[in-house]
Amino acid sequence: GFEAAIRERESRGETVETKFVSLDHADITAAELRNDTAQVTVRFVSQLISATHDREGKVVDGSPDKVTDVTDVWTFARD
Repeated sequence: GFEAAIRERESRGETVETKFVSLDHADITAAELRNDTAQVTVRFVSQLISATHDREGKVVDGSPDKVTDVTDVWTFARD
């Protein structure tokens, strides 16, 4: 999914500028062992500034000044 979205954005000549402001929370929401693989799921709550620019540098999405709250859920796995 990420790769396709990046290719599509690049084909339009767009670039994304993201600035990390803060990490407010990182909570483990699940942990399990599947066969020989340990999996840990973490919910991250952070603040970011993000803007998408077209070929000429005009902002077409987001804002280069506005801080937004972002929640991501990641699952990490290791043998």
